[in-house]
Amino acid sequence: MFLNGFDEARSGGLLRGFNEWLVVRKGELCSFGWPALVIEEALPAFEFKGWSNLGLTSDQEREAIDLLLSPARVPSRAG
Repeated sequence: MFLNGFDEARSGGLLRGFNEWLVVRKGELCSFGWPALVIEEALPAFEFKGWSNLGLTSDQEREAIDLLLSPARVPSRAG
């Protein structure tokens, strides 16, 4: 992933605290990395089966990217 590579190139400083911020935003403890947290938040009904079987549609990818690039957005959750 481009952002992971860029973060590594910057000695891990670019995304420092981002995963923790997403966990706090989620409101529960979670061991997922930030990419999985973004997908889970953007697509609550999506069943995550691992990175090799991700199979997101282009609309789902766009939704996850929009969420990632719009951190102030409060996700709507069906409750």
